[in-house]
Amino acid sequence: MDKPLEILVIEDKEHHLRDAKELFNEKIASGMNIKVDYAINYEEAKEKLKTKLYDGILSDIFFPSGSEVDEIDSLQSILKEAERYTGEIDFEETFKGELPYGIMIAKYSLEKNIPCVLITDTYHHGEKTEPINGWTKAMNLEVPLIDRSPYSLDWKEKGMTHEELIQYQFDEKDWRAGYETLLDKIKERIG
Repeated sequence: MDKPLEILVIEDKEHHLRDAKELFNEKIASGMNIKVDYAINYEEAKEKLKTKLYDGILSDIFFPSGSEVDEIDSLQSILKEAERYTGEIDFEETFKGELPYGIMIAKYSLEKNIPCVLITDTYHHGEKTEPINGWTKAMNLEVPLIDRSPYSLDWKEKGMTHEELIQYQFDEKDWRAGYETLLDKIKERIG
C-alpha cells in the first residue's frame, strides 16, 4: 500500500476546525489515502513540524501564540517583503492583538520545500490581510491564499440578505478550495 499523504491543518477557531475535519473525514471515507494532523496554535504547529515531515500544510493566518514577544521581530522581517506591494506597514496598528502566525508557518514551508496554502476570509479580518496578500505576491504566489470574501459570492442571486451574508462569512471558510489548491501544489512539487 502506498504511503498516505500527510497533511497538517492549523486552525484555532472551533467551528472552522470542525468544518475542516468534516471535509477530511469525507475525503478519507471516500477512499483518499490521506492522514491529517491538526494544530490549534503556533506552538503546537511548530512541535508537529519538528517531529514529522508533512507533504503539505493548510494553515489559517491569524491564530494564537504563547510567546508573541519573541515572534514579533520575525513577523516584521518577513512582512517587509510585502511592502513593495502594500507600501510601508505599520505593524502595531495593522495587527492590533491579532498576529499573522500563518506567515511564519508559510515561510518555514518555503524553506523546507513543503507545499503550503493559507486560508482566511478577508471580510472578517479586513485590512489585516492586505500585507498577507502583498507577501504572497512577493513570494510569486508560491504560498496561495484562499480567501472567503463576500464579493466572491453572488449573495443577491442566492436570495441572501447582507446580514445573512455576514453571518455566512463568519461561519465558513473554503476548506474544499484550500484542500484542492494544496493537492495541486503537492503534485507540482512531485512533478
